[in-house]
Parts: sequence; structure tokens; C-alpha cells
Amino acid sequence: MTGSQMPGVVWHNHSMPRLMLRRVAIPAAALAGALLSWQSAAHEIITTKITFNKEIVRILAKNCLGCHRAGGIAPMSLATYAEARPWAKAIKEEVLERRMPPWHAVSGYNEFANDRRLADREVDLITAWVDGGAPKGDDKDLPPQSASAGGEWPLGEPDLVLQPERPFSVRAEGDDEYRCFVLPYRAKEERWVRAVDLRPGAPSVVHHAFVWIDRSGRAGELAAADPDPGYACFGGPGFAPAGSLGAWVPGQRPAALASGLGYLVPAGARLVMQVHYHRSGSAESDLTRLGLYFSKAPVEKRVRETAVINPKLEIPPGEPAYPVRAAYTFQQDVEALSVLPHMHLLGKSMEVTAVRPDGTREVLVWVRDYDFNWQTTYSFKKPVRLPRGTRIEVVAIYDNSERNPRNPNQPPKPVRWGESTTDEMCVAYLEYVLASERLTQTAAR
Repeated sequence: MTGSQMPGVVWHNHSMPRLMLRRVAIPAAALAGALLSWQSAAHEIITTKITFNKEIVRILAKNCLGCHRAGGIAPMSLATYAEARPWAKAIKEEVLERRMPPWHAVSGYNEFANDRRLADREVDLITAWVDGGAPKGDDKDLPPQSASAGGEWPLGEPDLVLQPERPFSVRAEGDDEYRCFVLPYRAKEERWVRAVDLRPGAPSVVHHAFVWIDRSGRAGELAAADPDPGYACFGGPGFAPAGSLGAWVPGQRPAALASGLGYLVPAGARLVMQVHYHRSGSAESDLTRLGLYFSKAPVEKRVRETAVINPKLEIPPGEPAYPVRAAYTFQQDVEALSVLPHMHLLGKSMEVTAVRPDGTREVLVWVRDYDFNWQTTYSFKKPVRLPRGTRIEVVAIYDNSERNPRNPNQPPKPVRWGESTTDEMCVAYLEYVLASERLTQTAAR
């Protein structure tokens, strides 16, 4: 597929959802330690005025409950004192070591609006709370329930919620599966979307979910020919998309676009949700829902996406730091909004650099300790202006040695490009707008 087939998304031989996943198994010893900590809590001496109900719950609500809540992807909820208190010492250790909340971009290279790192003051409060006996505090100090619990829809109730007509049954064992569902919605008129959010029905088996725009009608034909809900769509949705609309990215908080920006849903288009399932060892039933937030104000610039990739990569066995490069040159003046580095299990680091026509270089993002379980879209605090002729250079490093604990092949073997988690990819996704674009359309109401 080519960019001309898919307005708004530039295809370079391959384009794939922008995703993140975190699956954590809790060792029995950790569970036992948490329970013992909880049982002994009543005997601890309280030496701090910092309490869960006043300070700590607000820090957790802002930074942690996107994952650590009932039905979330984290292994435990931290929404209430009863849930968080057994893990108090573990929470302190994780935030002191800066492992949680997860953030892998190296400091000093750009500023990001969605930086999840705790402020030093927040780390100090958590540390003092734990060291002081982790008291609960007065219930009257609790924030409103919606704020402390995280809320099902962090951006508020969507303007429209869509879901497949039937749940999909996910087998306990077997290979990963890609399934596409044609959602029961057809835009009668052009619509602009300012934000999207997805709620997986079975987070334990949903690797990611992505929404494509279909103007061809092909998705409906494929779904009608398949007796099960949706249709199989490994490697792509089965049609040339007219755009993309968003993804469910585990642990990443949804965010609305800046004023004047929007994703376009053309009149008559169908929305197709592609879900990547992986097996959990138990049979599951999934009914993932899509929440749409429509623009209420005029839209001046359409958000577009390009993928800078190297689909010809081949990583030799035994290499602990094998470099792979990719590049793409913009043919128009643009403003970059975000960047997402994407590799698989052998990925070690990725640096994405903009080289402007005047020779100046700007590192857009450098992920030095890449973690496939925590893939993040890094949203720039301010749009990055990239004049026509700017070359985006990607340098990715892969560890295909026996010492890589994530290497799925022991002994290591040559690894090439592919969709499976055990294959590899070298992709940097960039969202951008055209610098000179001034749309005359107003948002559909």
C-alpha cells in the first residue's frame, strides 16, 4: 500500500499500530511479603503526618491508577488504602529506583507533555509516608470518588461508545491472533475527532487494539464471510485504510489533541477495530469498546502519521549490540506532535534524530533502555517544526546474544522483520501536521 491509497497516513511498505503492553506476574514470595506487611501494619508506630487519604491517594490517582485499578493491566489495584497498604514498601522501592511509573526516554532530549516521571516532591512524600508507618488518615480528606478511582473513561464520558456486535472467544492456548471487527457506525457526514480511548473487555489477553478507517466497504465483506465475530486480519486489516484513528495502549493515559487539531473521519466511512490477542492460559471472552470524543470547535489542521522503517533488517545471532538504521525525508514543512519507537524483544535502544536542511540536528527522542513491555508514544510539549527536506534518522540497537534474558531463541538464531513478537521490527512512528494547512471546514456537531 502507498501513501496515495491512504490519505493522512504515509505507508512505507508497512504500518502497524502504535502500542504498549505491560504484563507482570507476581511471584508467590512477593504476595506473601505483601500480606505479612499488611498483617504487621497495625503494630507499626506512626511517625508522620502524611497520610494515604490526603496526599498519597492523589499521587496514585494522577500517576498510577491508569494501570493499577480494578480491571487494569497491572497485577494489583492501588486505588484504596486497603489495596495499597500491603504494597507500601514495594511502592517506595519502585519510585525510588524510578522503575515506576515507567518512563524510558533519556533526559535532556526534548520535553514531553505526557512525561510520567514523579516529581521529586512526590517521591519524597511517598518515602516519608512509608517510613512513617504508612497511615491511612481521615476519610474526610479523600478526593471525590471519580478522582481517586481513576474512572472508567479518564477523559469523561465519550460522545459516542462503539463495540463489536458480539464478544469474541479467545482460546487458552495457541499462537497470537489478529481479529478485525467492523463497528456499527457509519459517518453520515464528515466528522472530526479530538480524542479516542479504548477499553479492552479482557485486558489479560488484549495485546493491543487499533482503529482503521475503511471507505472501500471491503471490511464488511470480509466480516460477512467469516462465521465468527469479525474476521482474521494478521498482518493488516485486509483493505487500504483511509486513515487511522487511535489505539488502546496499555498503561498510557489518553489525551485530547490541542485546540485546532483533529483526526478526520470521512463521510460514509466505517470504523474497523483491529485487536491483537495473545494467550493467557485461560479461555477468555473479549468485547473491547471504543470511545470517541468529537471536536466542538473549528479544526485548522489534520493530524497525520508516517512510519520511518527498515523492513529489510536481519540481526545475526550472537550480536549483543547490532545497529539497524532507517530514514525518511519530509517533502513539506511540518510540525511533529509525537514519536513512538517500536521494536520487539531484541530491542535495546533507539535514537530518533531530525536533521534539518541547514545541517542542524535535534534528537527527538532517545530510548536507551528499551522495554517491549512498555512502549510509549512520546508527545512533545511543543510541536517540533521540521522544514521541508528534514531527514528523520533512526538508529536502533538490538541484542541477539545469549545474555539477553528476553531473547526468545536459545541458542540465538538470525532474526528478520515480521509481525510476530519473536520476529523483529525497526519503526519510528511520527504524528504531525502540515505547517501551512488552514482548513476551512468547521467541526461537525
